[in-house]
This record gives sequence, structure tokens and C-alpha cells, in this order.
Amino acid sequence: MKNENLKALIDIGSNTVRLVIYAPPYRFPNIFLNKRFYCDLGRGLDKDKIIPENKIKKLLSSLNIFKDLLNDYKVKSFEILGTAAMREAKNSKIILKEAKKIFSKKIKILKPLEEAIMSGYSTISTINLPHGLSMDLGGGSLDLAKIKYDKIQNVKSLNIGTLRYYSPKNELNIPNIKKDMNDKLDSNNFFLKNNKNIYLIGGAFRHICKKYLSVSNNPIEVIHSFTIKKIERSKFIKFLNYEFKLIRKKKYSSLSKREQTIPVAILVLQKILRDNINANLVFSAYGLREGYNYSKLSNKDKKRDAFVESTKFFSDLDSRNTISSEIFHTLKSLIPKKIKIEDRIIQGICNLSDANWRILSPYRSIQSFLRIARFSWIGINTVERLFVSYTLFNRYNPVKKYRNQIKEYLIVMDKREKVYAELIGNLLKTVYLITSGSKKLIEKKFIYFDEKSMSYKLNDNIEDLMQKKELQTVKLNNLLKEALKY
Repeated sequence: MKNENLKALIDIGSNTVRLVIYAPPYRFPNIFLNKRFYCDLGRGLDKDKIIPENKIKKLLSSLNIFKDLLNDYKVKSFEILGTAAMREAKNSKIILKEAKKIFSKKIKILKPLEEAIMSGYSTISTINLPHGLSMDLGGGSLDLAKIKYDKIQNVKSLNIGTLRYYSPKNELNIPNIKKDMNDKLDSNNFFLKNNKNIYLIGGAFRHICKKYLSVSNNPIEVIHSFTIKKIERSKFIKFLNYEFKLIRKKKYSSLSKREQTIPVAILVLQKILRDNINANLVFSAYGLREGYNYSKLSNKDKKRDAFVESTKFFSDLDSRNTISSEIFHTLKSLIPKKIKIEDRIIQGICNLSDANWRILSPYRSIQSFLRIARFSWIGINTVERLFVSYTLFNRYNPVKKYRNQIKEYLIVMDKREKVYAELIGNLLKTVYLITSGSKKLIEKKFIYFDEKSMSYKLNDNIEDLMQKKELQTVKLNNLLKEALKY
């Protein structure tokens, strides 16, 4: 990736200060570099509203390092954002003055509702058609946004933070925290009640998700879009209760910086789970910074599908050809209407269908699967991620040992999804087998779906271009027959 047209955001948060450098295209978080330092500016914010001198010194040291990184990577376009701690601290002017000396640029202090809006935009920009409540828990505030698809309906920012309740002796008064938190949340029950989905943003929530994924034997430990559905709630609640007791037993001095934020985060989750017994919990790997970037895009760019755009970028880096559009239209003509798969998913698969050609042929199937399954996609959930991966696995010639190797991943997919992926993967294999990615050969429509016989047929004029023609059509039609059962 060339460091051309890079943009950056410096986020002075209540817990961490972070530099994120983004590369184009900007419709999805194409992160070039992500560097953070724990500065704890929001610790005990409710007490005296003063950021201690030693923390200001650490913050300024961090900003100087960021300046060097921006210079090294020749980043000319960047902004600096401040959130709750910078808003509330009586002595934040010291930071504003010193930061301007470092960067020759002012810090933009987000107002509470601005912060909530940006967090809402983060969900809109990284989750496909979100519908529910976005909750961004930071060190100093809890930002709420009611969302329906690409619209934010209402926002609220509450003084509930993972660090702001700590006493000068680094103690937490749990009964007092529960009362304060419940009072604030209950007085805003418009936000908390009757949510179809609750989207969880923030480092503390990400830490909880990462820990849960590791202890619950999930086949793929990807935070973004990981969802706790109703069937899994009791298991997740037990996990939260256990983690809360475990952390509270530890001495404060033994806790990592991230672990120090977990008690309040768990209390928030427990309250949310009680008030939304039917809601799905959806974790996000992104946050305010990505929402802020999204807010700067043109309306045209905002409407672009983030998953499709990210697969185009991936394809542009690694594919040999630019025929994904032609392959998409070919596949669409071959998939019966009864088989329901979103066009955006098929388009993404087509964009990725030639991206692994550099891998040695015996390993292409398994490496394609693992590479796609583990990539930082947005706009798709865990099942869709594995559907795309398994489709591309079948696009090559997977041997039995690799099929056995991926079984543990496929447990989250049902039989219908597996059969659909096998069918589309084999259709792709047929397309490339005959055309070798040639646009002119694809346009000859060598294969077609015959609605009368409900089967695939190959045109006679490609007989010399394809070995084992009959064998391939038999396999496709067997898969088609199986897929049409659902």
C-alpha cells in the first residue's frame, strides 16, 4: 500500500489518545496505521474536573510521537478531536495551547450530541442496514443513538464512563455507581426500550467481546459484527457475572489499563440486557473516528456499499483482471430466482474470485478460505463472512483434508447456506475453467440455466475448451437440485 493521499485523525479520548491513519478509498475504514497510548484523562472526572499534570505531560509526549509519525508518512491532511475529558476539564486550555504549538492546528472539541452523532454514524458506516440503538461507552461518556438504516433518529450523551467513577484512591463504589447509572439510563428509557438490536462501541466492549470469543470456543474470533442472539443470552450473562467477580477480586495494581474499564462496562451491559430481553447485542470493532470520517463523505460515497467497496479494493490489489462485473452478470443469470442471496454478497464474491491466484494451486482453496475469513471486512456479519469464504473455497479444487480442516468454522452455517456456497463456488470454478478470465469468452455465454429442465447446460461450441464437460455439468446439476430443496 502506497502512502499517498493519506488522511489521519487524532482522537484525544477520556481513556486513550489515538492516532489512526487512513488510506483511500475512504468509504470503509482502510486503516494504514493505528497507534494509541493510555493517558487516563477522564479518570475521576466527576470529582474535581482537573486533569493531573503528570497525565497532561504523558498526553503531550504522545502527541509529539504522533507528529513524528505524521511527518514520516507524509500525512498532510489530519484533524484532532477531543471528547468528554477535554470538554469538562477546567484546565483543558493548557492542552489546547500546547497541542496547537505541536501541530499548528486547533483541537476540535466535540459537543456531547456531536459525539453521539459520530458514534451513530460509525454504526451506519460499518454495519449493513442497522436498526436499533448504538451505544458508545468511553472513559467519560456513554453516547446513545437511535438508528434506522442510514438515518439517525435521536441522540443522547450521558455522563457515564468507564473511568469517571474512580476515586482518588482508584476505588469504585459499586452501589453508588449502579444507582447513578440506573437513574440516568431510566430517565432516558425512550432509548433503552424495545430495541431490535443494540450496537456496542468502545474499547471496553471490544475487550469483553474478545474475551468471550476466546472462552466460548467460537470458530472465528472476529469482533466486528459478532452477535449475541437471544438463544445465547443466558450463557453471555453468566460470563459477564463471572468476569465481574474475577476482576473485582484482583488488586487494582494488577489490572491492565483495559481491565480497569471493565467493571463499569459490565454494569452497563447487565442493565441493557435486563431492559431489552429480546434484543441482539452486536459488537463493533470501530468507533467515533470512523463515524467522523463517514460524516465528511459526499452523499454519493455514503450510499456506496461498504462491503462491496472493500472487496473492490482487495481485488484491485491482487486480481489479474477487471472482469468482476461480467462474472457477476453471468452468475446472476445462472442462479434461479428461488435461491435468495443478496446481490451485494454475490458482487463481493465476484470481486474476490481471482484475488488468490498467486497462491500455489494445491493450497489455494484453504488459503482463500482462511484469508477471506480473517480479513477486516465491514458490512457483513459472521455467517456472511463464512459464506463468502466457503464459496471461494469451493471456487478452487479443495481436497478432503482441507474440507476436514474447515469443518469447525462451518458450524455457524446451516445446511442451506453451505449448499448455496458450494453451488456458487462451483459455478465460479466452471467460469474460470472455460474462460481463464477472458472477457470475450465470458460474453459467449458458454453455460446457461434452462428453466424448462431446471438444469445447467453447456453450449456445444465450447466442447473443445473444457475437459470433463459432462462430469462438471453433472456436479453442478446435483448441487442445483440440492439447493432448490430449500
